Amino acid sequence: MRFFGLFTVLFLGIASGALCSPPSPAPPPNVLFIAVDDLNDWTGCLGHPGVKTPNIDRLARRGMLFTNAHCAAPVCNPSRVATLTGLAPWTTGVYENNQPLREKQPGAVTLPQYFRDNGYRAVGGGKVFHDASEMHDVRSWDDYFFWHPAGASGGGRRGPYGELPDPQPLSRPVHQVAEHTKRNFDWAALDLDETAWPDRQVADWAAEFLGRPQEKPFFLGVGLYRPHVPWYVPKEYFDLYELDEVLLPPVKEDDLDDLGDWARRRALDRASQHETVVELDEWRSAVRGYLAAVSFCDAMVGRILDGLESGPSRDNTIVVLWSDHGYHLGEKNHWHKRSLWERCTRVPLIISVPGMETAGQSCDRPVNLLDLFPTLAGLCGLPEKEGLDGYSLEPLLEDPESQRAWPSITTFLEGSHAVRTGQWRYIRYATGDEELYDHNEDPNEWYNLAAQPEFRPVLQQLRRWLPVDLLNIIAYGDSATDPAANIEEDFTALLEGELNAARRPSNVINAGRSGMLTGPSDQLAEDEKRDYSSPLASDRLESVVIEKEPDVVLLQFGMSDAWVQGTDPRSPSRVSPERFEQNLTRMIRTLRKSGIRVIVMTPHRMGERYPLWKRERLALYASVAKGVAAEEGVGLVDVWGAIDRQVEEGLEVDELLLDGLHLNEQGHAFVAGLISDFLEKNPN
Repeated sequence: MRFFGLFTVLFLGIASGALCSPPSPAPPPNVLFIAVDDLNDWTGCLGHPGVKTPNIDRLARRGMLFTNAHCAAPVCNPSRVATLTGLAPWTTGVYENNQPLREKQPGAVTLPQYFRDNGYRAVGGGKVFHDASEMHDVRSWDDYFFWHPAGASGGGRRGPYGELPDPQPLSRPVHQVAEHTKRNFDWAALDLDETAWPDRQVADWAAEFLGRPQEKPFFLGVGLYRPHVPWYVPKEYFDLYELDEVLLPPVKEDDLDDLGDWARRRALDRASQHETVVELDEWRSAVRGYLAAVSFCDAMVGRILDGLESGPSRDNTIVVLWSDHGYHLGEKNHWHKRSLWERCTRVPLIISVPGMETAGQSCDRPVNLLDLFPTLAGLCGLPEKEGLDGYSLEPLLEDPESQRAWPSITTFLEGSHAVRTGQWRYIRYATGDEELYDHNEDPNEWYNLAAQPEFRPVLQQLRRWLPVDLLNIIAYGDSATDPAANIEEDFTALLEGELNAARRPSNVINAGRSGMLTGPSDQLAEDEKRDYSSPLASDRLESVVIEKEPDVVLLQFGMSDAWVQGTDPRSPSRVSPERFEQNLTRMIRTLRKSGIRVIVMTPHRMGERYPLWKRERLALYASVAKGVAAEEGVGLVDVWGAIDRQVEEGLEVDELLLDGLHLNEQGHAFVAGLISDFLEKNPN
């Protein structure tokens, strides 16, 4: 979708009746990129009844409001790095506030840097990257506004924010709770002119910039620090909220009882201490402080929007407003951020594009801040940036009801992730503990369903989206998955390598056995069944596969079923094609009932040394496997067909085989590549 470049003007020569020369193309759109710190979904447009955010709400009326938007990480620096690079924490390795982007990814191209590379002027001010001076990325900007010299010189632990010369009360902390939790967990109404605040100065600078004509299209990044703690803001914003009228968030007393040890410790960390907040009778007062800081932030957003709307760029500027993560105010017995629950991952996200037909509408599809990089590049007609972890929101801006294949994934520290769909939140920690919440029935996330057997299929579905070392695959079946002798690197390692290269790190278990049948044939006598040494796949399905709870099972059968028999081509195979079809169907249905994703693989071809009748018989079983996959609606990796296509291009089948039957290392690599390609194109 493109909102710009769609309109051309055809000028007619009125006096002569002749056509004038073609008009100049429309100028590229500008981008106003407003980043807010620690703003959760407590805004009027997102339905909070006790907050006053008229300016954010008016931006929502002129743009698209994403009501199920989430951060990539619930911590300032990793969230901003992810948003500004389009790369998730598991890609960059940036999980914490003390990890500068350029130390982890020296060659990364940031969003403003990409606009610079494509003809834009990139200008920033305030907290866009994380506010510590070493996190500020000079490569990203042509010019940057520092409200105080400390910002440019790196003075102060937090650069220009959070400490002096930010306005402070005469004595701090003002509230006793800060002595029991974290030093900045404090709030106060200061009777000072708001021009003393960094955010006001940044907002005024941005408004002044937007009021001037610009020689080039611009990317303007504006970072607002509030409502980050401490909530020291002008008194007028506290006066908007009467203390006894402040609404407290709903909290369940035993909310942590169904969580694992790590999650409970996370909720009750020293910086939080909800029980202490309540005991000191500070809860309502603290929430009031947060609301006052939110309204102060909203007023700064209003000043920026006023500057745009009164300036020369109002009709050619895309506006994006986002927050780096959400914020707890007692929910889950937790305060502040650093969690994988809804209150901490859900963020306001508004995108306004001049001329958009969907202005004022909302979209409830799960989206992520990672999606902003490809979205803005696409809206502005920039070349597509390869290798990003997000997906463009352009289809949703055009039609908020359009389908979206991906959930939102939030990462907190290495190996812990939350998957958010339209209905579910699934959390898996690095410890292996899991949580599952049904947002249709439990929007407060009070009831963890992960341990209930009836939700096992839901867990299996959601586990597929986990990004790091948790895509568990079992390869089960015939000799394409069998580790043949004299192969230095077996199928398991080759498949893991392919998936790692495709950024789908995986754990692959090879449960293949040479000569394994899908099941016995009725044509065999009981003593023949007993004497046959290979275990039957259907008998071992529960113990070998289902009990391991894999995300994906690769089923490859047919080789043994088709040709394990006497030398006479007229003799029956141990499993007839009809019985093979029945047995394979039964295995697929058993796995799917357990919530496991099934991908059927056809057998590979035999070498030319084998008789034609054996090769033709195996081709029949490959055809049956394809038919079963289509009938059951499961994935198919057509190994047979892929080799046929290679043969047409001059490949000798024996180049892939060790002994005319088993795959060699090249053959295993070929099959692994087919599986990796399939999973990349069909992630769910």
